[in-house]
Amino acid sequence: MSERNRGRDFLFSNDCGFIDGEDGDSYRYSDGSGYYRGSDGSEGYIYSDGSGYYHGVDGSDGYIYSDGSAYYHGADGSDGYKYSDGSGYYHGADGSDGHRYSDGSGYYNSVDGTSYSFDPSDEDDDYETDYSDENFPDLASGLVGFALGIGLSAVVNHISEAKEEAQLEEIKRLERQRLGEEQKRIRQAKKEKERKQRNKRIKALLFNKKNLTLEFSISDCIGENVYSVIEKIEEAGFNNFKTEGIKDIFIGSDNYVGEVEQVIINGQSCLQKGIMVPYNAEIIIRFHVKREFEFPYSNRQMIKRDFVELSKELTHIGFTDVCTLPLNNLKTGWMKKDGAVKRVMIEGLNTIKRGMSIEYDKKITIQYHSFKKHQLQQSDADC
Repeated sequence: MSERNRGRDFLFSNDCGFIDGEDGDSYRYSDGSGYYRGSDGSEGYIYSDGSGYYHGVDGSDGYIYSDGSAYYHGADGSDGYKYSDGSGYYHGADGSDGHRYSDGSGYYNSVDGTSYSFDPSDEDDDYETDYSDENFPDLASGLVGFALGIGLSAVVNHISEAKEEAQLEEIKRLERQRLGEEQKRIRQAKKEKERKQRNKRIKALLFNKKNLTLEFSISDCIGENVYSVIEKIEEAGFNNFKTEGIKDIFIGSDNYVGEVEQVIINGQSCLQKGIMVPYNAEIIIRFHVKREFEFPYSNRQMIKRDFVELSKELTHIGFTDVCTLPLNNLKTGWMKKDGAVKRVMIEGLNTIKRGMSIEYDKKITIQYHSFKKHQLQQSDADC
């Protein structure tokens, strides 16, 4: 199929022009499926459910989904989209363009100036009418009447919106496809990892008296991220391990969150690479995490308290990101006291309970009642 006719065939043929025998070999089966192999190496295939694909040797590609929607991207920048309701558009890099409506009608303008109008009720095999230079006035007259009926700007806007919608849908589809493929790769990698671990444990059971070779030195794990150490342990075939967080990271700390401080295997912390270790050995991984403080109040206990007093108390405990925010909602101050706490919010939490442990640097926002003329304090500006 010539590239000149690509847009017309994409919009108005049942298979989007993916199956064509003009420059290669093609065949249609009784169930509707078929194939195309171009003489240049291009290929296309249609499945019995109506879905299919096209891969051009020049880098162009296209796909039909079982719901009838489709896309085509040419290596030269041409692009076309079809929706499940049958509507669609095509823009050729050579200047050709076309549009199809949901009832099957539409038009296509070739780069050589030839225009085609498509009518689904036309029983001609190609269901197209040639509008060359000699009969173009009739086409112009029809288009003018059409433009006068619905407005030329509406036609332009409709085509533009259709293109934007199609591009957005295609982006969403490609993103869903990418996420699906990524999840598939993750699952396959996990299965492969589990298979290798299982094989090592079986080998240890049958040939090494339930012992595994330690594939790393414990000293090499100190200072690494806890997740990388866990991966080393699992890859070696061990599965009886647990992690313990050392809650000591505070302002000025030299350690980072997740940094491994100690690894203990069967009560030992100085084992070298290559020694044999029981495959069910207890492994403890200790790593640094943020310091936490016990929150002293429930939500109800903080309401109506003086916001300045509450802010000072929380800061004194050790919380480092406490800010206050005036609501500027008072007119008389009779029912609600100026400076009284309305609510307290903690970053990442929906509810606050007395005694719960909270990381020292979680943002705590104290909202309080105030008159509209209330001036923001220095701490207010940080909320």
